[in-house]
Amino acid sequence: MSSLNLTIPTFSQILHSEGNSNKWNTNLMYEIEYAVVTDFAALQGTLATDVCPKNDKDLGYRLGIYWLKDPYTYLDKNNNEANYVRVINAAGFFREKVSERHIGIRPILPYSSIKDITFNEEERKYKLTNSEFSLFPQRTPEQGLQEEIIGRIKHNELKKTSLRVPIDLRNIDENNLPFKLGWLDSYIYQDKIYTFFKAKPCEDYLATNGVTYHVGDEVVVEMLPIRLLNSPKNDLTFFKDIIIGEIQFDRENYLGDFSTTNLYTYINKYLVPFIRQGIEFNKTAETEVIKQKTKSRHTKK
Repeated sequence: MSSLNLTIPTFSQILHSEGNSNKWNTNLMYEIEYAVVTDFAALQGTLATDVCPKNDKDLGYRLGIYWLKDPYTYLDKNNNEANYVRVINAAGFFREKVSERHIGIRPILPYSSIKDITFNEEERKYKLTNSEFSLFPQRTPEQGLQEEIIGRIKHNELKKTSLRVPIDLRNIDENNLPFKLGWLDSYIYQDKIYTFFKAKPCEDYLATNGVTYHVGDEVVVEMLPIRLLNSPKNDLTFFKDIIIGEIQFDRENYLGDFSTTNLYTYINKYLVPFIRQGIEFNKTAETEVIKQKTKSRHTKK
């Protein structure tokens, strides 16, 4: 398998549609800019919104906020320099402090590095394509199934998989504390894979199963292939969704060297190995049925 050069987008990668030129297409930017926050990302602390531009059903109905790679120096009310970084939310481009925890991660990587290991690829507007690869926790199942799975997990009745999801164990208000690594186990139930944890949304969150979750609620989330938005012309692949939250960009000043940040460390030390494992896991006969069913499970409202 080729290397997974996973990172996060820059302002220009979202804005420009003509390679390195200064030309940009508003419609194409719209296709790329907005991202759904998955149930998992919101329940791990990413701020979700009810706003959905143009009622775009392809996006879903909960947009989120995610980090960009660009530093943003800002003068506060006392005329002191405050260190920020660019983000994208439902309203467009904005800025946030590097230590905030309510911002999500929407990775990018070269299309050429993964085009041979994706599946369900289909064309869409503006020479973009959709595809899928690997696995990651995403959607909450309906409440009755939630209760069934939680009960079986507590009674040790479900088989664990080898997939363990790396998360930050800190709470949403612990901006002054460093990253604390934790792992979420995953379980197989009726040919599907689920992970189980206590929710820590930054505010009460209405999930796609119609249930509102609060901090401390027990929740099960289904693991599904990661949706991709590809621009073959620019050799660029965006994760279509914001997949995880509550990972700080950094705790100190950020001047533009992304390789020195906490977020860079999390992506390369923990997220990339998990995604690689998901790619290999998807190749097994045990999960072939999962790939066959993902289309309807992703789009279910």
